[in-house]
Amino acid sequence: MNMKKSLYLFLTLAVAALFFSCTKQDEVYQEWVKIGGYTYPQKPRNVTLETGWNRLRISWPRPTDQSVIRSKVYWDNYTDSIEFAYSDSKFEGLDYVFVEPEGLDETSHTFAIVNYDKAGNASIPFEISGQAYGDIYKDGLANKSIKSIEVGGILTLGSSTSELVKTLIRYQDRSGKLVVMEYPLDADNITLANAADFSTIEQCSAFLPQTGIDTVWTEWTLYSQWRVPTELSRKGWVAAANTSNEGFPPSNVLDGSHNRNPGNTAWFSQNSKIMRILTIDALEEHTFSGIGLWQGGAITEGGKTSLYYSMKNVRVYIGNEPFPIDSESDAQYRLDGYKGQVARYTFSDADKNQPVRNFSTPVKGRYIALVFEDTFNAMGWLRITEVIPYGW
Repeated sequence: MNMKKSLYLFLTLAVAALFFSCTKQDEVYQEWVKIGGYTYPQKPRNVTLETGWNRLRISWPRPTDQSVIRSKVYWDNYTDSIEFAYSDSKFEGLDYVFVEPEGLDETSHTFAIVNYDKAGNASIPFEISGQAYGDIYKDGLANKSIKSIEVGGILTLGSSTSELVKTLIRYQDRSGKLVVMEYPLDADNITLANAADFSTIEQCSAFLPQTGIDTVWTEWTLYSQWRVPTELSRKGWVAAANTSNEGFPPSNVLDGSHNRNPGNTAWFSQNSKIMRILTIDALEEHTFSGIGLWQGGAITEGGKTSLYYSMKNVRVYIGNEPFPIDSESDAQYRLDGYKGQVARYTFSDADKNQPVRNFSTPVKGRYIALVFEDTFNAMGWLRITEVIPYGW
């Protein structure tokens, strides 16, 4: 008997809990319930959202329910809204409708779209969230970088984002005219046609987010660290070395001749195993963008053609303090006080006809030091016919 009472009590409590739960659930939908029943109009479907400059565009197909005559879009917790009729003339000929909330900040906004029929019945809201872009987005944009500039206005470019849709570059040509050119987005190298030596370079670009409807242009940006470089005049410059062969002084690398013959126009090192060091005093500060190290052709003397005395590993230093070269006796030259290493290049024997190397970043200084760690010559001979710095 007690067992029956317990079972009866349990069932009574379960039914009461179910009734209470249903009552609470009814309260949730109370606003959609009318006495005698409620007819819900068709709610929006297949809604899409596109981002724009401090605005969004929300689109969806016209309702198939012919009783639906208007719609209202709410956002910011129903504090702002746009209402329109599906019969509005601006949608004429379209199988979809759209709204464009404007003046939005760059935070996420949730929109509730409600349809209404002729009787004023409201559909169940369709919710969608999105974020506009504006000044914060623009401040984060960057043009394609310039990795280097060669003589003749040849630019090596860096990469950019997939949102880049157009880019312009501006420079001065040799006639003094300001030139604006567009270049392909996938270009790694471009040439500034007829660019004036030392011309400044500016760039601006257009970006469009993946779901964007408004193109955003950056301001013209001056690449203050880059100019169109040229071969620098070396008139009066002074060269010195820690090792030289008689009749082939270091000053030969500044005489304007790229070839070994005719005449003694090259600097020859002694056949030693020490690091060979060549320094140049440019007399005043310059901005250097690259350097050319010429070795000339093969030497023919007495009917015999000699081997190339080619450089192999070379360090380049630039600074505003002289570089010491008075430790010729050291088996391995200690680069005491050598600061401002710009680059270290490894040449192959085939590089003798491609001697120019561009720096990754322009460097200012008066003094240049070239440290030749080794050569391809088994005896340690090294020959350099010309050193040509580039820059402005």
